[in-house]
Amino acid sequence: MSEITELNHRALAQAIAFFKQQEPRAPVNLMLLSPSLDDVAFVKQQFPEARLLVATRDTWDLNQAFSAPEGVDLVMASNVFHYSPDPGRWFSNVLAMTRYFILQDLVFRRRSTAPDGLCDDGDAIRYAFHSRGVESAFASAFDLSRVEATFEMFREFDGGRNEHHAPPLAPPKHYCAVIRSPAAERPPLRGAAYWRYRRPALGFLLRLGLGKAFGSRR
Repeated sequence: MSEITELNHRALAQAIAFFKQQEPRAPVNLMLLSPSLDDVAFVKQQFPEARLLVATRDTWDLNQAFSAPEGVDLVMASNVFHYSPDPGRWFSNVLAMTRYFILQDLVFRRRSTAPDGLCDDGDAIRYAFHSRGVESAFASAFDLSRVEATFEMFREFDGGRNEHHAPPLAPPKHYCAVIRSPAAERPPLRGAAYWRYRRPALGFLLRLGLGKAFGSRR
């Protein structure tokens, strides 16, 4: 696991601890947005009883509303929202289909040698929180103050460096947050919609299981 991922997971663990203190109901259906294998392993450890679901940009374009009338208890995303061309819409679409949203993303991080530090993989935005004194060096950062009413917990933290964000630059800045949806609770996903997102999660869990099995033979 990279230093960057380790620092992100450490911050997310604090957000999850806050969530568990605030929410007496453990999540039954938990959706991860475009996770890595390390992300799935981490979330499964944090929520061992939850049924994990996985959405990628191939199964849910976050520029569009969720396709099913049902929803989930919790959505989690790590380093996904900096790909958003319209963060306000992405927040709205996610919060319409879940009770809670826990995310980690970028206040400022250089991911290339381009003047704005954006990478050419769809990287689009960084985040600020002006009402809480969090500023970004990215010129057109999205201001989280626009959705502050939904935030229950917010924390800024130093991220790990990469080859484009080395000294003498200040460390990269990330944030994590726990957000409660203002929308009415939806019934749980079922049928084809459920399996559309459950099947890829089972693929991740199978890979994790195989990895453990092979590791135990060494």
